[in-house]
Amino acid sequence: LVAHHASGGCNLQPGDLLVAIDSHPIRTPKDITSRIVAAGVGSTVRYQLVRAGAPLELGVVLASEPRPVTVKTYLQVVGVFYLLLGLFVLWRRLRAARATHFAIYCLASFVLFVYSYTGELTGVDWTVYWMNVTAMLLQPALFAHFCLSYPLGNSQTQERSPDSRQRWLLGIYGSVVLLFVLHLGVAYGVLRFAAPLVELRGWLDRLEMGYLALMYLAGTGLLVAAYRKSSSRLLQKQVGWVLGGAALALAPFSLAYGIPYFLGVAPNAWMNLSALTLVLLPLGIAYSIARHRLLEVEIALGRGVAYSLATALLIGLYFGLAA
Repeated sequence: LVAHHASGGCNLQPGDLLVAIDSHPIRTPKDITSRIVAAGVGSTVRYQLVRAGAPLELGVVLASEPRPVTVKTYLQVVGVFYLLLGLFVLWRRLRAARATHFAIYCLASFVLFVYSYTGELTGVDWTVYWMNVTAMLLQPALFAHFCLSYPLGNSQTQERSPDSRQRWLLGIYGSVVLLFVLHLGVAYGVLRFAAPLVELRGWLDRLEMGYLALMYLAGTGLLVAAYRKSSSRLLQKQVGWVLGGAALALAPFSLAYGIPYFLGVAPNAWMNLSALTLVLLPLGIAYSIARHRLLEVEIALGRGVAYSLATALLIGLYFGLAA
């Protein structure tokens, strides 16, 4: 153990040589991770050590790793903003075209950004875990579906053949089903692999992040096509603000975090900073709703509301950067 990883709370000291955990030999750092994951948060394991040439055994209670307040808190603010936005759309125009679809997307975004399981995998923690998995798979799919269907007017909808639309929807939601079945198979032991559980969890995380980035970029591409085909000035403005938010929010995150993580790059501080752009999408949608009647929501927008949106962005950036 080195000083950075030593923990005074469990009496580990720099220079301790970890030989085994619960009598299972430790030869590589992956062995440590495998044993900790197998034991689970909240359990007590026995560390067999060598300290100053003498054997020593310590009982260690496993706890979840404390997370920094910075980006996590910032994303929670983004999630709450999504929830309020979805509720507002339902309140103003429940029967508007695709308003329910958009509200479900906002709800999935709220769960994705706000909830996180601890790793203890109690009854409540398992519920939160599956909520996270469901939101992680549905949120980008709902975004891509929204981009596929909403921006196009009646004349433009005819330009996309039913077969083409069905292929898009099959690709979007078929990938959701496949990934969810894969999760179920791994979680309940139906699918068995030679790799240890911790590696399987890492592969699933990378696969999910690659899927997230793919859906975000696909949705952004669909918005670009919709903007070019917009039949009216109003529709072009509606799509333009959503497209601007998506381009500034999702493209940097997908290119700087999603794709590198999928390719096996370990997250670093610079990659984490790309999450700060994610607030720009709901802000762009909110402005398009307020100013250009996106989703047929009619509200009066004065300078005060525009200033409020700018203030919300500044507050979000403060939570993201303050540490």
